[in-house]
Amino acid sequence: KTKTNIIEACTEFFALDGRAFDVTRGVGFQNLVKILVEVGQLASKSKFEVTDILPHPTTISKSISRFYCIIVDQWTETHTGTSYCSVALRYVTDDFQLFTFILGCFPYNAASHSAQHLREFVKKVLAEYKPVLGTTKFAVTDSEAKMLAAFRE
Repeated sequence: KTKTNIIEACTEFFALDGRAFDVTRGVGFQNLVKILVEVGQLASKSKFEVTDILPHPTTISKSISRFYCIIVDQWTETHTGTSYCSVALRYVTDDFQLFTFILGCFPYNAASHSAQHLREFVKKVLAEYKPVLGTTKFAVTDSEAKMLAAFRE
């Protein structure tokens, strides 16, 4: 029964949050589950909301305090004509482990698709998480002229 509940919860997690199935093999995910089980054992006699123990995304983003790069992509879905912009952070630890944090895939609703509007859109997304573009923070994009112009400094 417990194993079945875990399989169902993982399946729902992958489907609702758009995560890869092999996330469960990752050391970070396994460490998270271990800590959550320990917390659950300690709190087994008291009732609490899961949201009370999970950190807010901005709290997590503050933990990424060293060097990171910002990955940006923008496209228009051909069937609906809806434009999207995805933003992610890539971070390398002191022991050279690479981490990618997907901030989201957002409907792109700026006034135009110009470089200036794209940069402002990305800055607004980043403002929620606190990272800023600057001399030690870089945006990585494809070689599309608009992308290059938006993040050239």
